[in-house]
Amino acid sequence: GGGGKRGPSRRTEYQVVIENLPPSASWQDLKDHMRKAGEVTYAEVFKNGENMRGEVDFGSRDDMDYAINKLDDTEFRNPFATSIIRVSEARGGGGGGGGKGGGTGARRDFSRSRSRSPVRGKDRNDSRSPGRGGGGGGG
Repeated sequence: GGGGKRGPSRRTEYQVVIENLPPSASWQDLKDHMRKAGEVTYAEVFKNGENMRGEVDFGSRDDMDYAINKLDDTEFRNPFATSIIRVSEARGGGGGGGGKGGGTGARRDFSRSRSRSPVRGKDRNDSRSPGRGGGGGGG
């Protein structure tokens, strides 16, 4: 047993997902393997059916990119098993100004014709403009 004192783990935004880990893989094994790419600040493994998947955070974007380029499709070894792992960026391709894909469901802007924003610009000091009866609060 012994208290699970797990070093300082620091989450960063440079996260990768590792798939196809052998079931015997531990977060320590994973961390050691991913350290080839740079500073690993966090490592964890999750049971995923017959295999495991891992998550690793790196200290910098360079390290993360390096891991994705160099450690994807490489051999992961621990004392019990060897397997070819897949490394990819954890975020589902967010940001980065959408690449391919596109236009199904074009935005419909004509819904704006019914917007009833008050017309301002004349006299902003008149807080209770006469004639607009209290503006009903819809749902």
